[in-house]
Amino acid sequence: MFEHFDRLLLLAKGGKTAYFGDIGNHGRLLLDYFESKGARQCLPDENPAEYILEVVGEGSHESTQPIDWAEKWNQSPQNQEVQDYLHHICSNSLPPPTTDKPSDFEFAMPITAQLYQVMKRDFQQYHRQPEYIFAKLALGIVCGLFVGFSFWMSDNSNQGFQNTLFSLFLLCTIFTTMLNQIMPKFVEKRALYELRERPSKTYSWKVFIFSQVVVELPWQALLGICTWASFYFSVYGGNQDPERQGLVLLFVLQFFLFASSFASLIASAVSNLALGSMMALFMFVLSLLSNGVMQPPSAMPNFWSQMHRVSPLTYYVGGISATALHGRPIVCSDRELVSFDAPAAQTCGEYLGKFLKTAPGKLYDWNSTAQCQYCPLSSADQYLAGRDISWENRWEYYGIFWAYFVFNIFGAVLLYYLFRVLPYSRANKAIAK
Repeated sequence: MFEHFDRLLLLAKGGKTAYFGDIGNHGRLLLDYFESKGARQCLPDENPAEYILEVVGEGSHESTQPIDWAEKWNQSPQNQEVQDYLHHICSNSLPPPTTDKPSDFEFAMPITAQLYQVMKRDFQQYHRQPEYIFAKLALGIVCGLFVGFSFWMSDNSNQGFQNTLFSLFLLCTIFTTMLNQIMPKFVEKRALYELRERPSKTYSWKVFIFSQVVVELPWQALLGICTWASFYFSVYGGNQDPERQGLVLLFVLQFFLFASSFASLIASAVSNLALGSMMALFMFVLSLLSNGVMQPPSAMPNFWSQMHRVSPLTYYVGGISATALHGRPIVCSDRELVSFDAPAAQTCGEYLGKFLKTAPGKLYDWNSTAQCQYCPLSSADQYLAGRDISWENRWEYYGIFWAYFVFNIFGAVLLYYLFRVLPYSRANKAIAK
């Protein structure tokens, strides 16, 4: 046990210092000091700790000629070295501030130091809770593979195209599960901050909010990459050009970062987790149902058409579908073709010529006079145009979706101030009166 310590402060009777300094290997420095001051020599098989207690007078009451070890220490060169070191520290210390009063500052550290220390602590907490990270990764990978294998490499038929589009709709449904992972941790840390760290003014509430948002982002980004890899190649394959693959990855990353900021927005205001979960689910369902996958905006009632414009998922789904499905040909299967006979003395092309100038779709065998076959769609862009989705607007969707992320951050700060900081300040003022 004695070997585990580097230095020793030994007090004699009355609390006076008998020794202060390094112990040395096997206590050699300590033993040499006492032996040089008149103590008997320590035997090779003797415990140094018991020996020291004995010679100082605390371990044994059989003292022959007592030595005043406190006086020996005061006259020793080792004590002089300690005093010189203390004098050096005092002479080189910073002078006390003359302009800034302690009362001018609410916290002991500046905001940047607070942010650094709090974020460092939160990152360490995540590192020490790998089960939370593994749960995130399992959610993304399992859901991505499940949706991907459910719609594995859908063909270019009309049904295959709609299956591909519907896979995006299903992938959005993991949103609420992510919220239920993030919000409990936020509420738990908020309770700890408000009970322990806010009353003691350890750090600012703005640092708390910002740290909770930022610390989640790297893990959400990792989750987004894993989900994209398990979903994208299962549904779209690996034949698309790198620009499309990269942009879809950016949209998926953006979606997971948005989910983290949205969880912070809700959790910063609600008083309990149950209420927050209900509010988050309600707002998510509104966004999901109005994103344009299930129903084109032109066919929606007025309320839902307005919701389509403000729903963040409109721009997420629109951006991915415009990027991944642009230029994809649609070849109707036999059961999807519309078959009919042309009027007498007319070919299929002559009969539908004017119609095809304005209508989407493709007519097979223009010169046939019987069993005309018409496919309502010829490319994915025609279907997407009916949902106000365009390849040219893909980067616009990306930018608008970022605006929702920024809005969530500012909203979380504002709501926390209104619902948590202001009531606390008013209560403190009332108590002070």
